[in-house]
Amino acid sequence: MATDNGTGGLGFYSTWSLYDDSDIVAWSTNKLLNSTNPFGAIYINAGQYYDLLSKISCSVEFKPKEFNITVDKTQKTIRVSRGSNFVGALDPDFHLRNIAMEQLGIISQVSTTLYFSAIGDASIENMANSASADSVISNLTTVADSFDKYA
Repeated sequence: MATDNGTGGLGFYSTWSLYDDSDIVAWSTNKLLNSTNPFGAIYINAGQYYDLLSKISCSVEFKPKEFNITVDKTQKTIRVSRGSNFVGALDPDFHLRNIAMEQLGIISQVSTTLYFSAIGDASIENMANSASADSVISNLTTVADSFDKYA
């Protein structure tokens, strides 16, 4: 079932469940990045089993970085180290960024089962790992931090 996610037609999400929508986590993204709208967004909605993830939106900013990659065929290793900050015009037509946002939107469509939400379980686990036991953090901050951890 395709459902409008309330983003003004920027996307849709598909939902599958055995009984009802209580075990669903769906997200959609805006895929219309350009020079006047360079930031992306992820819109998340969820059923009652994943209510921590319900009605959340996250902004996405692309920050190009340079990396040094060393491949040693003899030792069969690959080393990656951070280089300097990227300077230049990477992806001036926003093609790669739009593809990345589209792929993020597809995740909730392909990671579904009849009994639980794989993306919901992974997101909540990531939130739990990001939150420190001795600090008070809001759910929204934890969601943002869990995405930022891998940036």
